[in-house]
Formats: sequence, structure tokens, C-alpha cells
Amino acid sequence: MGVKRRNETKNLLVIKFFGMGSIVRMAYVLKNSDVDLTNITLITLKKNEQIVELLEIPVIYIRSNSILVLWDITRAILNTWFKTNTRVIDLERSSNIAGIFRVLCSIQKPSSSFYFDNDNHVSGKHLSISLKDKSAVEVLYEALEVKPIRNKEKTKGGVKNSVIVNVNAGEYLPERKYPITKFAEIVQILYNQNQDLKFVLTGGINELEYVSRLERLLKKWSIPVKNQTGKQSMQDLAGEIQNGELLITNDSGPLHLANYYATPCIVLWGPTSAKSVGYSDSEIMKNISTHEHCSPCFVHPKSAIAKECRGEITCFVNLSPKMIAAQIGVFKSNIDKVAVYV
Repeated sequence: MGVKRRNETKNLLVIKFFGMGSIVRMAYVLKNSDVDLTNITLITLKKNEQIVELLEIPVIYIRSNSILVLWDITRAILNTWFKTNTRVIDLERSSNIAGIFRVLCSIQKPSSSFYFDNDNHVSGKHLSISLKDKSAVEVLYEALEVKPIRNKEKTKGGVKNSVIVNVNAGEYLPERKYPITKFAEIVQILYNQNQDLKFVLTGGINELEYVSRLERLLKKWSIPVKNQTGKQSMQDLAGEIQNGELLITNDSGPLHLANYYATPCIVLWGPTSAKSVGYSDSEIMKNISTHEHCSPCFVHPKSAIAKECRGEITCFVNLSPKMIAAQIGVFKSNIDKVAVYV
């Protein structure tokens, strides 16, 4: 007997422990499909609470840094066992922990997970979904067995003259970060073009030291700047992005939030790529890359990062701030005064 598909299973239990961006992408896929959210339960780590609550996804948390972690794991497994018409979906691309957890949850139930071979494979009640030549968004639609029902919508106005610039990419895969000095050059060019610009630096408390490097550079050049890093909650950041007119960012969590809220954005790609994620150029997104022959070098969690360039990240070294600033000028041609959130 093959794996029960969506038309045969009412409830979906989704395992996703790691990656804010991946959780936001999942929420985006669900938001743009015909799925009933009341039939979906996400199992994730307690540390993801802010982003999950923001996206209003039904959830079971596991407190990984608590002595109650075993109780949470047992509760999640029992919750699955006692639910009928349930399929278990493991959205981790490379995690033995998630794989073991999925096996325990899916005893006598259909399940799905990803793997790196060429074709999908069914074994008993389990479906292994091939990641080969598929974008992250594509495999999410396939794993959740949903189809898009609408296109992205433009943000409805937003706060006039607000542009958000994100210099962070989180702790995972720091090679995604476009260099601070080059971000500073972009801001300098924008400021020289229009000295009415207001620059606000933002980020989490653990990013304060990193973002403060940019603050010092801008102040050295006498560019007015206000550093809000560590002072904003996830809700505050999401509000800025949702109401903003434009986001300028590298591959990062805020990028996925902008895509979720349909906020126009310019994205700087280096070791990762828009194609791998599943984001194409559109009315609300402009992807910028030097298209090096070795880029993207990060395609899946087992990829060797920056091996050919020996850690130089030449895809970012060759990405010119002047060219990026020109693209920004085209994208925000209707904006006269800009409040820039960095």
C-alpha cells in the first residue's frame, strides 16, 4: 500500500526545527494555497516562538533548552499517535534528529521527508521527495501537496518614503552576508544623492556589535544614523517590513518576511541564489548577482561553501555598490524622501 496523499489525509503534522527563513517560506506557501490552516500543526523549537506566533501557525513547541524537553517530545509524539487521518511531514533537509523524531511520530501513519537522490521514492507508507534541481519553494509545495491559488500582491502603499536595509543574515551560513563596508558605500551613495534621507539601523540584540560597525562607518562620513539594533521585537521588525515601501537585503530572514508580506525588495545574492530558494524577478522583487561561474556554491546543507574561491566570497567582492545603488534608484523612482532602516 502506498503513501496516503492529501485527499486521503485530513491533518498534516509538520516538523521544522531549524531556520526562521524556512518557517516563513512554509507560511508563505500555506498562505498562497487552498490549504485549511486548522488542519495543520507545526512542531518546532520554543526558540522559534516569536516568528511562529507572528505568522499565526498552529503549533506544538519543544523546549530544547529545558529539563522538560523529554516531556515535550513525548507529548508531541502522543499527539500524533492519537490523531486519525494524519500525515507526518519532515521539512528538515539534513537532520538526523528530525528524521528519528519523524519515524517515532509516524508509526502506522503515512509520512514524507526530503533526500538528495534523483527521483522520488516510496517505501511502505513513507515518501522520500527528491531535492534534485528543485527550489526550496517548489519542494515545499510538493511536500505539503498544495498548489498556488494567487499571485503575490503589491504592498498597499505602506509608510511613505520608508526603505529598509538589512545587513544581517543570522548565525547560520554567515557567508551570505554582503560586506559591511560595501553596505556602507551603498548608504553613502544614497545619502549623497539625497541628504534628506534618514537612516535607522535595526537588528536583534545579538547583532548589535556587528551592526555597530556600520554605524561607526556612517558617522565617520558624517551621515546621520540612528541605531535601533536590539530595541525591536520580531513584531516590530515585521511591522517595519510589512509597512515599508522597499527592502534592501542579502539572503536573510527579513527577505522571507518581505516576500511573505509582498513588500518590494532588492536582494543581493552571493553563495546562495534566488533560483535555489525559488524567488524570481517580479514587480515586487529584483535579484542582483554577479553570476560567477562557481555561484551558487551553497545548494544544500552538505555543500562545500566558498571552496573554489578559497573563502574570498568573490561573488560579493565583485558585486559593486554603485551598480546596486543604481538598481535601487530605478526601483524606488517614485520616492523623494527616504527613511532607511538598516
